[in-house]
Order: sequence, then structure tokens, then C-alpha cells
Amino acid sequence: MIAGVPLMAGVRIATSAVAGTINNDRNERSSNNQLKNAQMLFDVLGNLRGGAAKIGQALSVFEPAIPQNLIGPYRQSLTKLQEQLPPLPFESLKSSLKNFPEGVIIDPNPVASASLGQVHKAVWLDGSNVAVKIQYPGIEKMVRADAMQLRFLGPVLELLFPGSRAMNVVDEHVKHLQKELDYEAEARNQRRFARFWSSSQDIHIPSVIWVSPTVIVTQWSDDLPLREVISSIISSPLYDLRTPAGKLLLKFTLTNPNALGLVHGDPHPGNFRISADGKKLTVLDFGAVGDDDRFTELFALAAIAMHDQDPTKLDQAHEKWIRKGWLDEKVTAQDFKQLLATNDDPLAVEEFTFSRDWMNNQASKWWTPSAGMEAITQVKMPPGALLEHRALTGALALCCQLEATIPLKGMLTELLLDPLANNI
Repeated sequence: MIAGVPLMAGVRIATSAVAGTINNDRNERSSNNQLKNAQMLFDVLGNLRGGAAKIGQALSVFEPAIPQNLIGPYRQSLTKLQEQLPPLPFESLKSSLKNFPEGVIIDPNPVASASLGQVHKAVWLDGSNVAVKIQYPGIEKMVRADAMQLRFLGPVLELLFPGSRAMNVVDEHVKHLQKELDYEAEARNQRRFARFWSSSQDIHIPSVIWVSPTVIVTQWSDDLPLREVISSIISSPLYDLRTPAGKLLLKFTLTNPNALGLVHGDPHPGNFRISADGKKLTVLDFGAVGDDDRFTELFALAAIAMHDQDPTKLDQAHEKWIRKGWLDEKVTAQDFKQLLATNDDPLAVEEFTFSRDWMNNQASKWWTPSAGMEAITQVKMPPGALLEHRALTGALALCCQLEATIPLKGMLTELLLDPLANNI
């Protein structure tokens, strides 16, 4: 299926790199090869269902970090990955609806389709509107096959994102992807989040109404999809929801690990809704949930130490990162500071406006093989922390797409002082 594509891309890039060295034009050839590699990657991912499509959706969230010479031709492909895949006819889903309660009226036209299943609006037995998420028949077999195929994407991603340790990311992704096939486990996750956030006025988790191995039924939400807010223009009333959505999204992401001990690890626009008044964020899809590995807390500690230029705080953060096994012991506190440095400090002002340009600027220092190799020899984040890393960086990437204005320092400070200080 896709195995030959990245393998051939890797061979071609390696060959061209050698040729570039001989001809002293490595940079030009590297840029051309990145462009061809990105085209191949996005084209392949955009036309697949299952595991490969899921990792494509995860990649699409980080669109603001991709260099401008690559993003121009492929923003449309990435947006397509963020949104939804072509749905299957309702009749082809019938085998997944075994033992489904009789009398429930399901609209045969799906409201959303994704990599592992699609969602239909329905009227439940009590007359309430519900969302019925139906797993694609045979998707488990497809995911197992994709698990093997996805490993071939690792070398391509590592060439496209130097220093990314993409193989670790792919392996961890495959592990969680297989967990996402367990709808009963997803229902348990969602109920835990719902109980925790039940007293919140601004974060809403839909209740789980019914579940089977291949179907999960939850409360219906009429709130606005986050992707519509991201794509809104200045004259649109949705444009004013950008900052409220970003603030609530980051509140949800920062609070969960310390206060709940769990991470919602699938931060893409299709999983979030915002109310028309901007006062409530609805969170969907709890298939990719993992345990807190303290990444969020230690990120906050390091970020505040960096901003305050406090040697004692920086030494504490440095020591904790090494003790956790995330840094090579040879990395000094000063090296640690340089590794985490940003060009514009989002903690230097009371509220910072995130943007695509800001994220691209931060990512730019890793867009060379030498910088990537330097980072990969210093940072040693284990696979178990990658889901929490993805949750936080994905939330910040969405804030960049929203161009949201966020009181980041205040939120990180509250997190360190008291994990429940967000007054949920």
C-alpha cells in the first residue's frame, strides 16, 4: 500500500544528499527533496483511511510549524486531513450495529467521518438527540496492517522533521491507535473526564448513553466546530470566538494531567466545539487517553524559569528533567536554557497572541539536519511521555491557528501553585 512510497523517498533523498555534497549544492537539493517528500507524504495520507489517515490528522495540527516553502502548496491537503474522510454508506455499517437498541432513529447521512469510524445524528429512545459513533466494519484488520505500514513513515518523517525522533512517535501512535478501537474503554475514559468536569461552567464533556464494542452513543452537541472558528474571517461573528476558544482549550489541556491524572491526547479541531457566546468548550473523542507523565508540569516549571531568568529555578527544572530521564546527564543547565530558548517570549507579556508566524519561527531552528542531530542527542523523552507532549504542543498549535490571545504565564503559574486553581 504505502510501504514503497517512503522507502523510495528515503533512498532518493539519501542519494541526492550525497550528490549534493559532491556538487556543493546540498542546501538547494535538500530543499527540493523536502518539497518532493512533503508532497508524497501529504498526498498518500490524504487518501487513506485507518491508521495512516489518523497519523496524517495528527500531523495536520502542526501545520503552523512547517516551513513556508513547504506549506504553501500543501495547506489544502493538511486542511483536508484535519476535517474528515469520505464517509461510507450507512448500509455498509450495519454489521457494526449488532444488538443496537430497536426504536432508535438514526439519520443515514453522517455528520462526520474519521479514520476509524463515522458519526451519525440520531433520536434516542427518550426523544433526545444523540451522536452515534459507529466503527467501520473490518477496521481492526486494517489497523493491524497499517501498524506495519506506518513504520515505513518514520524515516520519511525524520527526514522531513529532523531531530523529531519520528519512529518513537509512530510507535507510540500505533499503540494508542489500537487502543482507540476499544469503544468500551473509550466510554470509561469519557465518563471519568465527565465526572471530573461536571461542576465546570465552561468545559463540557457529553455523557455516554450506551456503548458496545463497535458503537458509542453520547449526548448531542449543537455547538460550533472549532475548525469553523479557525477558518473564519475578520468580518465573521465566529472570528470573535478565537481567543475564548484558545483559552478554554489550553485550560482543559493544562488542568487534566495534574488534577485528573489523565491526558486527552487527540488535539485536533474535529474534537472540539465552542458555544456561540464563547463561554463553553465541548470536548469530544476520548479514544486517545493516557496517564500523566508529568510533562506538562515540568514544561511549566522550565518555561517560567526561562522567563524569570532565575538561576535557582532553572537549576531545579534542569535537575528534574535529568532525574526524569528526559535529558542526557552531560547537558548543562546553560545548554538546557539554550535548548528551550524561544525567539519571542510568550510569558513576557500579560497576554500573548499566538500565530502561525510565531510557531514557524520557533520551529525554524530545528529545520536543519545539524540542529536536529544536536537536539536528538540532548533530549531523551521516552515514548510514554509522547502522548502528553502531543496534547500540550497540539493545543499550542491550535492556539496558533486560532491566533488566540492567551495569558500563558498566569495559567502556567496557577498550574504549579495549585493544579485545581483553575476553579473548574
